[in-house]
Amino acid sequence: MLVFVSSSCSQWTGLGIFLDPSGSAIEFSSLGWGVGFQSMIVAYPSLGTGAVLMTNTDTGVHQTKGILGEVFRALCLTGD
Repeated sequence: MLVFVSSSCSQWTGLGIFLDPSGSAIEFSSLGWGVGFQSMIVAYPSLGTGAVLMTNTDTGVHQTKGILGEVFRALCLTGD
């Protein structure tokens, strides 16, 4: 049994893990970037799917709008 406790603070409070319960499935995500890299961690516990994605470059656009977002959508949101 998996139990999650909601925060008494903002939904973004913590160690960089975001909780988004607004969609049809709860989404946990963490985005990272810096000089020379981008990363993205997304999980949907109720769907049993998720992904950890990293690049060795900063593409200049938000992770969800670039190649990481394309790979994420193909892996996690297709229902396969």
